[in-house]
Amino acid sequence: MERPDPPGRERLPVPDALADRAAHHRRADHPAATPAPSGAPRAAGTPAAPPASSAPAASGSTAPKPTASGGTAPKGSASPSSSPSPSASASADPNCLVSTKGLAAKAAPSGHVVPDQNWVLHSTRLALHGSVFNGVYDVTTESGTKRVLKFTTASVDIENLDMSTIQIPGLTFHVKSREGSTSTMRNGPITMYVESLSGNLAAVYGLPIPIDLGQITLTPDTLPKWLWDLLGAVPIPLDLTLTHAKAVQAGQFGGDLTIPGMRLFNDKEPYDG
Repeated sequence: MERPDPPGRERLPVPDALADRAAHHRRADHPAATPAPSGAPRAAGTPAAPPASSAPAASGSTAPKPTASGGTAPKGSASPSSSPSPSASASADPNCLVSTKGLAAKAAPSGHVVPDQNWVLHSTRLALHGSVFNGVYDVTTESGTKRVLKFTTASVDIENLDMSTIQIPGLTFHVKSREGSTSTMRNGPITMYVESLSGNLAAVYGLPIPIDLGQITLTPDTLPKWLWDLLGAVPIPLDLTLTHAKAVQAGQFGGDLTIPGMRLFNDKEPYDG
């Protein structure tokens, strides 16, 4: 028999069609609890405490340039000798964009199968703690493969969570938190397969070089040079904070998702995935 959730916390149903899935209290590297039919995070009634080794939380500062967080990454490890060379148009500027269209994608683990239908996460403040950028991957879908970015993250904080997808033609299905609340993902690692990630980059901790903050868009075909330079390097965990964030996700595995005041509903708002 399942235990009821604590007051004010609800478990996100494990979606096949999102509303049809039963919430689970187990941990396993299988999809659950997102607007996507599979490959998404599970909901948990009570979140576990963040790992003691988590990097310091990134601030919401809007300063023009961040500083390195002071030792979370070994010096000189951000420019790997084994990584593919950037396009000829790229400069030494860490903020310039690099085309990765010609980069051969790695294969995702065979057990990571994501739905054909993606899902979108909107958040007024999205904080990824201890996040490692793994590179460009091909992940298996129900009908083929998708080219995505892969991140492995220790924990996630999501302010004003709004996840959406399409289940019924003409309607957008939402999973939404209580206004002003912060949803959490704990008990990582959490593997995120992202079709695009955009927003205002408000803080970066752990990067050994200074970069510009501000509007950013990450896709499998275009990356800022500072992120490109992490490919093939010794993994460098970063703390990233984005405000007004939008993540178009193919799927997500691992972790326990807790959503305060969760609501499920359909509306006619255009789907932006």
